[in-house]
Amino acid sequence: MLRPQTFVAKILAPKFEPFTITGGIFLFTLLYYTRKIPLQIVSFIVLILVTALWAHTIRQRGLSWSDFKLSKKQLWLQVIIALGLSIFGWFYFRQYVIWTRGTEIPFGYGGNFLAVITIVLVASTEEIYFRGYLQNRIQPHFRMLARVLIAVFAMAFYKNIVHIWEGMSLLAHLELLFVGILHNILPSLWMEWSDNLWGALLLHVFWDLLVYAPLIEIPYWVF
Repeated sequence: MLRPQTFVAKILAPKFEPFTITGGIFLFTLLYYTRKIPLQIVSFIVLILVTALWAHTIRQRGLSWSDFKLSKKQLWLQVIIALGLSIFGWFYFRQYVIWTRGTEIPFGYGGNFLAVITIVLVASTEEIYFRGYLQNRIQPHFRMLARVLIAVFAMAFYKNIVHIWEGMSLLAHLELLFVGILHNILPSLWMEWSDNLWGALLLHVFWDLLVYAPLIEIPYWVF
């Protein structure tokens, strides 16, 4: 039987630490989106512990912004490619919505500047964590394909957790998971090939702006 000290040391070992922190983020999200005050209080305690652990990891192991692959190398090219891919992806997604829902998705700016800022912050935070930290942090222990799949499934699963208490059908959750996987494969591969997170981050931001900027209020799931 493992002693508590041994168990803690094991889950905080470099190979397991990214998964421990990611599990904590999943738990925080699961509890927070119950929208029940007692469980939300517990969720914030979990978030504080996870944040402290992450800060300790960054400080003790000497991680810097370069470890998150935020390089300025060929940034202009990253911007152009990200913008082009996001526009192409939006039109593809539009056709998918028309085909599956029979409805048009709006295009343009809904007039809520706070919603736009919120979407940019949420998209950037997700990229910095799931690809900048998780995918890069496991690099010494996993091959490229494994790293990509871990990051892709982690992000897709996270999106499902956000909506888990809404009473969605199993089919709707599977659709969300499938779309999330397809949506994240290219950005994860792009970061691996370019050795730069900016392209994937900008693609995520541009895509979310195209989808959510037409809204007149901040999406309910943000809170």
